[in-house]
Amino acid sequence: MHITTVNDFRRIYSPSIGEKEPWYINDHCFIQDDDGIWHLFGITHTEPAAPLDEKFFAHATSKDLYAPQWEKQPPVLHADAANWGETLVWAPHVIQHNGMYWMFYCGGGEDNTQYKIMLATSQDLYTWTRHDANPLVVDGFDARDPMVLWVHHEWVMYYTGNRPAKVGHHVVLICFMPTFVVHRSRNPSNTLSKWTPPTSIPEMQNENRKIPLRSLTIR
Repeated sequence: MHITTVNDFRRIYSPSIGEKEPWYINDHCFIQDDDGIWHLFGITHTEPAAPLDEKFFAHATSKDLYAPQWEKQPPVLHADAANWGETLVWAPHVIQHNGMYWMFYCGGGEDNTQYKIMLATSQDLYTWTRHDANPLVVDGFDARDPMVLWVHHEWVMYYTGNRPAKVGHHVVLICFMPTFVVHRSRNPSNTLSKWTPPTSIPEMQNENRKIPLRSLTIR
């Protein structure tokens, strides 16, 4: 049996630095910009944990991935209840594509069936704008924790959901896009539920099927 080993864990960022109260950071991601600067985005809030009150993302930067304390930046992407029905923001995942940065994240709703995968874009990783296509995915119960990757000549989104919806257990769901695509019309009812539903990874392996996510190429 091969056992993988890792080096010692080291702290690179504490959101409590410079604050009067202790803060935590949760689900987070890293991306390096074209100038070599590393950016961290993640859930944050004062201690103790209050997941239903996590209203914006922490942002920190560093020239060195292993620096002992990254530079704290102003928080980004505050929950927008008035325009998008967001009661919280969770689990950002950022990629770069076609000269733009794309942040996929969970925007909460009034109840768990209204949690949705949202999309925001940025030219510089500091200022973010929600895309008119939102929401990208509304799926049963607690659609959250997205991750988007380029795999075998197509885009793949993994995210957490429930199967069966509303009453089932958490599973990892998966959607596919042959090109990077989203709709441009802002229509809250125009969600993935109107298309062939996403599939869980075990279902995908059993049925050998691929699910389109969206169908209008971004130029």
